[in-house]
Amino acid sequence: MTKLLIEDVTAADLDQLTDYFVIEQGVHRAAHPELFTAVDSAAFKDFLLQSLDSSTSYLRIAKRQTEIAGFLFVEIYQHHGSIIRLPRKFACVELIYVDPGYRRQGVGSALLNDAKQIARLEGVDRVELDVMAFNGGARDFYANQGFSDLSCRMDTKV
Repeated sequence: MTKLLIEDVTAADLDQLTDYFVIEQGVHRAAHPELFTAVDSAAFKDFLLQSLDSSTSYLRIAKRQTEIAGFLFVEIYQHHGSIIRLPRKFACVELIYVDPGYRRQGVGSALLNDAKQIARLEGVDRVELDVMAFNGGARDFYANQGFSDLSCRMDTKV
């Protein structure tokens, strides 16, 4: 198996990342059409372009030779605190995706390790992420990577 490289996203990668987003957004929208937007490839590509220029955003890809195996979007947040919560700075994995042909080959683990390295470089000591309750495979994967429940958001229809 060829070596996996983790590197910064370039404009040349955006079409492939957009294709991945279309797949992932479709899964989420199928599970919760009341929460997730219809896929808008052009808007997502614009979002990625803006993120490339942001000082608080990190867009990274995992590659085997010239093939993109997955991608990661990490955002650094600074919360100033409130009457309830302490101020803090943290890294958040906003998006992570591994091509189905590369799953169970260490790609997701490598991307999450990269997110942890980004956090360390930013001087923060925690990485957070959101995962939908219906996504049991992802929940198990994140738990195996050292993530644990921080909060639980619940809803009810009225």
